[in-house]
Amino acid sequence: MRFDAVVLAGSDPEAWLAEEGVDNKSLLLIDGKPMVQYVLEALAASTYHAQTILVGSFPLTGDLAGLVGIQVPAGETMEENIRRGVAKATADLVTVLGSDLPFITTQDIDRVMETVERIPAALYLPVIRKEDIEARFPGSKRTYAHLTDGSVKAGNMLSFRREDWHVVEQFMTDVVAGRKKIWKLAKVLGWNYVLRLITGRLSIAQLEKAVARFIKRPAKAVMMDAPGLGVDVDKPEDLILARAILEK
Repeated sequence: MRFDAVVLAGSDPEAWLAEEGVDNKSLLLIDGKPMVQYVLEALAASTYHAQTILVGSFPLTGDLAGLVGIQVPAGETMEENIRRGVAKATADLVTVLGSDLPFITTQDIDRVMETVERIPAALYLPVIRKEDIEARFPGSKRTYAHLTDGSVKAGNMLSFRREDWHVVEQFMTDVVAGRKKIWKLAKVLGWNYVLRLITGRLSIAQLEKAVARFIKRPAKAVMMDAPGLGVDVDKPEDLILARAILEK
């Protein structure tokens, strides 16, 4: 199954970005090329890739122009940017990911797609173990969920069947709203699951069931050794790490 990729490249101007000479995080230079290019190149090399839809308001120059099929201007919020990108997708499968993943590899992407082909579901989310991230990126500070399966982090990539977008959209909206308000998160997972999550008694299998119950479709958490999907560049120290590794 081939997929359309929606790459989120909207970014608010921040002081540390201005110090780097850019007003969009996607354009931060790492080893001489903009960060978003690492993501676009990894996608383009995937045998499952159909086209890339970039949601961002900066001009496409140089190699970037040849790596993007459709460009959509960015909106005010992440949710709006996702909607704008998905609206342009035509493939049966859609993958949404950020533009700030310089360590992403084509192998990471293809392993998720192999799971899509093997296991029927409406929604797929990579899950990365803490020990795999720390082994690859010592000193990288990430936020982890503590499950019965261990400490894990969701990968910065979400894949779903385009025909199920209406239920996936509601799920994503409610999860974003519930990040800092636990009662809103409970609306998605249910209080029983939220309490299990808080106390470290929730398993990945139970989390899949909770999401599936909400979207009324099967959901699959793809546990994989893909630390590049778990480490983004969101602050100056992340950029220092990326340059230290990729500019050797």
